[in-house]
Amino acid sequence: MCDAVNNEPGRLPDLEALTDALPTAVMVVDRQGKIVLANTLVSRLLGIPTDQRLDGKHMWQALPLGVREVVAAMQREVLIYGAEVRRDVEFTPVDGGVQKLLDVQLAPVAGRGEEPEFFSLSFSEAVDRQEIAELKKLDVLKSNFLAMISHELRTPLTSIRGAVHLLADESRASTDPNKALVNIIQGNSERLIRLVNNLLEMVAIDNNTFMVSRSRLEIAPLVNQAVEKCQAAAKAKFLKLESDLDAGTIGDVDPERFVQLVGYLIDNAIKYTPHGGQIVVRASVGTGGTLNLLVSDTGSGVPAFAREKIFDRFYQVEDPMTRCCGGAGVGLYLARHIAESHGGKLWMEANPAGGSDFRAIFPAMARVPFATEPSR
Repeated sequence: MCDAVNNEPGRLPDLEALTDALPTAVMVVDRQGKIVLANTLVSRLLGIPTDQRLDGKHMWQALPLGVREVVAAMQREVLIYGAEVRRDVEFTPVDGGVQKLLDVQLAPVAGRGEEPEFFSLSFSEAVDRQEIAELKKLDVLKSNFLAMISHELRTPLTSIRGAVHLLADESRASTDPNKALVNIIQGNSERLIRLVNNLLEMVAIDNNTFMVSRSRLEIAPLVNQAVEKCQAAAKAKFLKLESDLDAGTIGDVDPERFVQLVGYLIDNAIKYTPHGGQIVVRASVGTGGTLNLLVSDTGSGVPAFAREKIFDRFYQVEDPMTRCCGGAGVGLYLARHIAESHGGKLWMEANPAGGSDFRAIFPAMARVPFATEPSR
């Protein structure tokens, strides 16, 4: 039937001719890593002789060293999280040409069931490679500088915090004239330590050393831990901070990172909620075992134009009514990165009753087979 259609005048050419006519290097592989389809641009870009057919081969036999490992890792990631991924990879072409910087995109192709049966790949050479390399070097230098400064600051700050705690213990009497000064020093030293720790987390993200280790855990103790850490700051503004949790809520999360994320969202809500307001943290299990998290406040809200920008590092809404809240503008950036590192999402919605709703979804852990290097 297909052959008959393809041979009729005015009909579309066959699939191989169509893909060869595309301006992009395109490849399709199955779950086992076998190449189902590849146009001639793939061979030219990767330095593979064009007289060698790639379809039917396993990608470990056909693709250059470096590219095949990245593609296999991307395939595993898509199988786990179900979303398109994109990576840059440096490699030496098969024909021994000059080293190239390759932009690789991999997306799942829906099959008969819920799991993808095939994966589409597109390859393109990065433009202005030298400029990109220089920018990467500058980025590494920036990260190294931030790491060095943060480590150098954290050591004396930790000593200051310890000394201030001792002074605070000795100044417990309400009549001590130095108590207020000690409290100021203590509060600001804690604030500086939090800032330094946040900068170190950003460095870890830039250096790909930001670790997440998921396990099935009850969520209520983690949320309550984050709430308890923020209660003092909430009480200082006469805010009502509480949690509303479904009994037995289980999630596949890294406990330390999850407490961090909830803490960042609560801290943000405290900053932008006026005195006497309310903050509520809710968690529940959704469809398919997903974990749903909501941090709702009665604060000043976020303008529509800034509801995505607030998740950028160092971004703060330039509003004279809220700018007094301070902070470096990294908490929401780190919170979103934690959610995405779990394969989840974090976003903000306007609360119809006033204030903001920050919602996060954490997927249930998916355990699926993935392509491996064939035995030899």
